[in-house]
Amino acid sequence: MACEYLGLETGIVSKITGQAYTVHWQFTLGGGDAVNGSTFPLDQTYCSLLLRSREALATDHMGQSEYGDHVAYRRFGLECYLAAPFWVDGELFGTVNFSSRQPRSRPFTETEKMFVTLLARWVADTVYQQKHTETLNKLVTQIPGMLYQYRLWPDGRSAFPYTSPGIQDIYGITAEQAAVDAAPVFDRIHPDDLAGVAASIEQFARTLQHWQHAYRIRWQGGWHWVEAWPGPRCSPTAAFSGTVISPMSMSATRSMKSRTSSFPPSVMNSACPLHPSQDPFN
Repeated sequence: MACEYLGLETGIVSKITGQAYTVHWQFTLGGGDAVNGSTFPLDQTYCSLLLRSREALATDHMGQSEYGDHVAYRRFGLECYLAAPFWVDGELFGTVNFSSRQPRSRPFTETEKMFVTLLARWVADTVYQQKHTETLNKLVTQIPGMLYQYRLWPDGRSAFPYTSPGIQDIYGITAEQAAVDAAPVFDRIHPDDLAGVAASIEQFARTLQHWQHAYRIRWQGGWHWVEAWPGPRCSPTAAFSGTVISPMSMSATRSMKSRTSSFPPSVMNSACPLHPSQDPFN
């Protein structure tokens, strides 16, 4: 879409590491030679020109510009080029750039330059989210259970917008499935426990008071106890986060509590430790 809007052949999101330029993602109208993962010396790319100013760079006819003798032009022969850099966690990550082998009949407008600048910021936000989601998932895989965010709508629909990888081990479904519909999770709850789970969730959504609930799920051919509790940072929007732990043994439960207590607040601000007297598995 961006290539069509700008009237250019190729769009690339690059990653810059030291003096190496890597094609992180690319799209070429009608196909092309660029391949994801291709790496070039940074000083032989058009982006090396961009990084001198740290702002958007636009040229509509490279061969007639001040950059006509640059090694990148001699190597790639791209006539028009529009790009903007972006940063992640305060460090330069790469660029968003568009190019074509044919010169443009008119110069790039300020609107087009702003479009690419804003697009670069959006890409930066996306990369940031992916990076920190990967970090979070690496942390939560150490927990014998799962972290979740749960949303309940007024019409009764519900879903888990976020679940850690542990959902696969506990409920046997993927995070993508749970993000669409929570029904597969509830389908695995013991029929005798289902009404109690639903009632406790609805009560918590109304009162936001401390809540924990133990119930059975279908697991590895039998019924297996799990325990769930939400975090303290909740609101009347009926969206809240929390933890589900499968206490197969007291050692697993204690190990989980020990590990989560060492996590930074930004990761585990939703954890609600149980008082020993409240633990039904003691």
